[in-house]
Amino acid sequence: MNAPSIPDATLQEIESRGARGRDVLLLRQWLGLNIVDCCYLLGITTPKWYQYQRHPDQLIDDVSVSLLVWSLLRFPEAHFLPLFPQPAEVYPLYRETAAHSGQRLPTPGTAFALLLGRERSATRRWLTVTEQPPRVSPTVRRLLFALRRVIHGRGVPGFDAWIARARFEAESRGLDFDSMSSWIPDDPAMRKNWGIRRRGRQPGDKAAAEDGN
Repeated sequence: MNAPSIPDATLQEIESRGARGRDVLLLRQWLGLNIVDCCYLLGITTPKWYQYQRHPDQLIDDVSVSLLVWSLLRFPEAHFLPLFPQPAEVYPLYRETAAHSGQRLPTPGTAFALLLGRERSATRRWLTVTEQPPRVSPTVRRLLFALRRVIHGRGVPGFDAWIARARFEAESRGLDFDSMSSWIPDDPAMRKNWGIRRRGRQPGDKAAAEDGN
């Protein structure tokens, strides 16, 4: 899947000089990547990323990285990471498939979020039209990509298998998929055994938030 094209004025400016640290930052911003994905895209370490961030006007020290950054900015077809979709891009396909599914879903509109491992209320938040796209975790966006591929490749049987697995995951946690509103159990003892809290950020969430999650 091709990446979006960079504006001509920006490309002209990049073509007139050697690639610099700020071009790495531009690449990440333009493609909507988190830091980990951008490092994977370029084959660099996280410390190297932060070096480019701290010195945006310095030439990129590794010529291979410099050429890779230029090629990914210059040629959309060179982009080799999948573009992970937003929920609103997959939701219509989900509703159409759910209408033909043999696994009946209670309130299928909000069950969409449960099938992606999130609380029912996330569906409305994801689909509310605003100027900015909703904040969706990188894992959920990858799961959206997987769900879309499963439906396109295997149709209703693949979708039914997905629902069956979600039900199984719920049962293994002592939850009833058809009636639950969240994957977090109401029972404090169960939450304690799983090492989770009912509300508030989990350990490591601060770093995730700084990484654009």
